Amino acid sequence: MKELSIQEIDKKIGERIRDIRILRGISQEKLGEIMGVTFQQVQKYERGINRVSCGKLAAIASFCNTPISTFFQLEIKELVPTKKQRQCMALARKANGLNKNHLHLVQNLVDGLSKGE
Repeated sequence: MKELSIQEIDKKIGERIRDIRILRGISQEKLGEIMGVTFQQVQKYERGINRVSCGKLAAIASFCNTPISTFFQLEIKELVPTKKQRQCMALARKANGLNKNHLHLVQNLVDGLSKGE
């Protein structure tokens, strides 16, 4: 593996933050709240424009329930969610807005459908 410049490493770490955030179904706004920054700052971190401090990287790892070492595995390809994972994340986000009764009905529907797999 070729040696990366500091800027290339910053960009790779930012890409890993983005990949993990998307896989976990976390918005830039929510991640920004956890880090104490704006979503625009999260965008700059993800693009590698601004460098992420160790403390903020630790906060991201903790919130995403991910080992901090994950962000330094730079040779691994992007963690792009599959179509099914994206659909599940979208369903979970929509279900979060349902009232208790509707959520129970959806849960029963999904339980019933999944038994047929």
